[in-house]
Amino acid sequence: MPAVNTMQSSSVSPAPVWPTRVWLAIYIGLALAAAGTFLGTVGYPFVYDDHPVIAHNPVITSAGGWLEVFTSPYWPTELCLDPLYRPLTTLTLKINHAMGAGDPAGFRVFNLMLHALATVLVAAFARRFWACNSAAWVAGILFATHPIHSETLGLVVGRAELLAGVLVTGMLLRHLGRDVAGADPSACYHLTTTFLFLLALGSKEHAVIAWPALVFIDLWHRSQSGKGEPVRRFLHRVLAGHHLGLMFALAGFLFMRWVVFGERTTLPDDLVNPLANPLLGASATVKIATPFALLWLVVQQWFVGAPLCPIWSVGGFELPETLLRGDVLGGMLVSLVMLVSLVVGWRRRRRLWAVVGMLVLGVIIPCHFVPMANWLYAERWIYLPSVFLAVLCAGLVVWVPRFSVGGSTVAAMLFLMVTLSYQHCWATPERVFECVVQRQPYSFHGLIGLLTMRRQTGRLGASGVYAERLTERFPESERVWHYKMLQAYESRDWDAAATACRRWASLRPPCPLSAESARITDEIYEHSITGATE
Repeated sequence: MPAVNTMQSSSVSPAPVWPTRVWLAIYIGLALAAAGTFLGTVGYPFVYDDHPVIAHNPVITSAGGWLEVFTSPYWPTELCLDPLYRPLTTLTLKINHAMGAGDPAGFRVFNLMLHALATVLVAAFARRFWACNSAAWVAGILFATHPIHSETLGLVVGRAELLAGVLVTGMLLRHLGRDVAGADPSACYHLTTTFLFLLALGSKEHAVIAWPALVFIDLWHRSQSGKGEPVRRFLHRVLAGHHLGLMFALAGFLFMRWVVFGERTTLPDDLVNPLANPLLGASATVKIATPFALLWLVVQQWFVGAPLCPIWSVGGFELPETLLRGDVLGGMLVSLVMLVSLVVGWRRRRRLWAVVGMLVLGVIIPCHFVPMANWLYAERWIYLPSVFLAVLCAGLVVWVPRFSVGGSTVAAMLFLMVTLSYQHCWATPERVFECVVQRQPYSFHGLIGLLTMRRQTGRLGASGVYAERLTERFPESERVWHYKMLQAYESRDWDAAATACRRWASLRPPCPLSAESARITDEIYEHSITGATE
C-alpha cells in the first residue's frame, strides 16, 4: 500500500511499481466493466438528436464529400442555425456510416470503445495524480458505471462528449507524467500535446477547459519545490513551451470556425427558442440563481444517482425566482466548499486544490455560470467534469485506503443497478419522451416529443391528457395549440378542435399554411359551421 502522507508531502513520491501483468489485468477489467455496463445500448436505434445530426445529415450520409466535414456546421443548417463546429466528431460519424451503411449498432459499438478507453485513462490519471495504485481502481470503477453517463451512451451524438473525455484526459495524463518526472519537454511532447488539444477542440467546444486544467498542473508542480522557482522564470519556461503550442491550436480552431460561421459566435437573440433556453429573457435574479440550482442538481446526480431525466427543459426544471430557494442555497454552499478547498489547498501546497480547480472548470459551462449554451441542461454535458470528480473521489485512498477501495466497489454496484434500469430510457424514440413525461409530467419538450411520436403512429387522438397539460402549462405557445388542434381533430372532438384552431390562428406568425394544415383547418371550420347550424 502506498504512503498515506502523499497529499501532505511537498514532493511527489512515485507509487510502488506493480508488475505490468497486474496493471494490464486491472485496466482490462475496468474497460470491460465500462463496456459491459452500457452493452445493452448496442441494439438501440437512432433516437432524439441522432436523427437530425446523423441520419438526416447529408454531410455524414453522402458517399463522398470528405472535405465538407471540415467546412460544415455540426448541425445541418436547414434544421438548426446553432453555430457548433465539431469536425472530429462529424468525421468519426461519417467513417462509421461509410463502414456500416448507417447501422446504429456500428456507431454504438465505437462509442462503447471510447467509454472503455476513457475509463482506463481516468484510472491511469488518478494513479499518477495521487501517486497511489489504489486510486486507479477507485476512479476507474466509479467512472465506468455511473448512471449520469447513460445519456452520453444512450445517444449516438454523445460521441462528442466521449471524444472530448478521451482526448482531454489523455492530454492531461501525458502532461502530468512529464511534469511529475521533471523532465525537460521534447519537441515531440510539444507537438503531441498541441495535436491532442486541437483534436479535443474539434470534438466539443467544452474541451477548451483542458488548457486552464493544464495550467493547474503546472502551478501544482511549481508549488512542490517548496518556495518555488521565480515567477518570471516559471512563466518564461511554460509559455515558451507547451502553452505556446496550445495558443496556436486554439487560434487554428477559431480560424476554421470563422471560415465556417464568420463572426457569428452564437444564435441571435431573436432565433433562440425561450422554451429551449429560458435564461435568455430571464430576470437578473433568475440568471444569478439558476447556475447554483443547476450545480446542486449535478451534485445530487453525482453522489445520489438521482434525479435523472433524459431531457431537461422548461416544465421539468423550474427556474428559481429567488436566491432563497433550497437548491440555490445548496449550490451556493457547494460553491463555497470548492472555493475554500482551492484556497486552503493552495496555501498548504496540497495537490487537492488542483483537481478541485479542474472540477470547478468543468461545471462552469454546463451550469451556465458562463452562458454559452442555447439549451437549459443536459446530463451528457457532465461526462467531462465527471473525469475530474472521479479523480477527486480517488483521493479518498489517501485518508482511508481500506474503506475507499471497498466502498467505491459497493458504490459502483449500486450505480450499476441504477444505470442498467435508467439506460432503457433510450431504447426507442418514443420511449425517450415517455420516460421524460414519467419523470417530469409538465416538461415542454417531453410532452411535445411524445405527441409527435404518437402522431406518427396514429395514436395522437388518444393523447388528450398530454395535450391538456401543454395548454395548461404553456398557453402562450403557438406550437402547443397546434398540437392541441391536431389531437382534438384526430379524436373528432370538433368543439375543442375549433377552440384550439382559433387560438392557434391568433398566435401563429403570418405565413402560408402547409397543405395538410390547410386541409385540417378547413375540415374543422366546416364542422363548426355545421354544428352551429344544427
